[in-house]
Amino acid sequence: MLKRKNEDFENNTVKRVALDSEAVELKDIEDDKQKTSVSFNPDDRMKEENDDDAVLANASEGDTAADGTTSGSTEHNSSSNSNNNHNHTSTSERKSGPISSHRVPQNDDPTYVHFRMLCTIAETATIVGKGGETITRIKELSNARVNVSENLKGVPERVISVRGPSECVAKAFGLITRMILDEPLDTASSLQSKQYNLRLLFPHTIMGYIIGKKGAKFREIEENSAASLKANDQILPASTDRVLNINGVADAIHIAAYYIAQTVIEHKQHMTKAIYYNPANYSQGTQQNQSRQSMMSGSGMNMGMGMNGVANATSRR
Repeated sequence: MLKRKNEDFENNTVKRVALDSEAVELKDIEDDKQKTSVSFNPDDRMKEENDDDAVLANASEGDTAADGTTSGSTEHNSSSNSNNNHNHTSTSERKSGPISSHRVPQNDDPTYVHFRMLCTIAETATIVGKGGETITRIKELSNARVNVSENLKGVPERVISVRGPSECVAKAFGLITRMILDEPLDTASSLQSKQYNLRLLFPHTIMGYIIGKKGAKFREIEENSAASLKANDQILPASTDRVLNINGVADAIHIAAYYIAQTVIEHKQHMTKAIYYNPANYSQGTQQNQSRQSMMSGSGMNMGMGMNGVANATSRR
């Protein structure tokens, strides 16, 4: 009898832990949504409007039910309406436009960081694995919280969010790199190890601190990690994010991510205002690049024509 009670207690404990983990992951996903820029895709906007209509309909039904019920039922419906209103607010915020500021999630650990990785659909599939086995393994080995943005039709990239103490987050990126490169998870990198280019997303307000004065912080991190770092100049569409490229073997990326985290922790007040990149706006970036290239080619042609005109005038003289 005592043995059975112990088994029941252990089973209940496991269930509570699983439910707590699921609740934390859902909160992480919701936090990301609130900080992510609005989608400029008309199909996505229409979907959000339909979601709003559904939420309003549910709220209206809840109000009607509350009018003709007992006090106990009224209390239940009131709670339900409160949840509907909360959902409506969240949806409206996402629809209205980019969130210009947000509250950094509270965490007891002073080394807590939240890093985001931009990766291709194929890489994401490798990281998640069949039935989510691989991403679960990464979470277990690193003790970091890892979740993936939704898969959008026609968008070739997704964002992977990694949260936790800086060492756990850094370790997670080392494991992610090994998964992508199909390397053993428990073997140290060597001279023969393959290299990978990890793309992290950071608001431009903190990128300057990561780079350092005249690139001093970059050089320091590169010397300590043996990875090479490069920050893209362009800000991603409808966001404040820039891409930080970390190139190296898995262990080098692990170490570089850790040192970058220390800089982010030191200047985390500059992370309080950010608009996260939304992969749904990928096409906006493609259009901007095409426009930039056409402008450059057009200016080149004008310069060429100008030089020809000067040459012709000179020859006539």
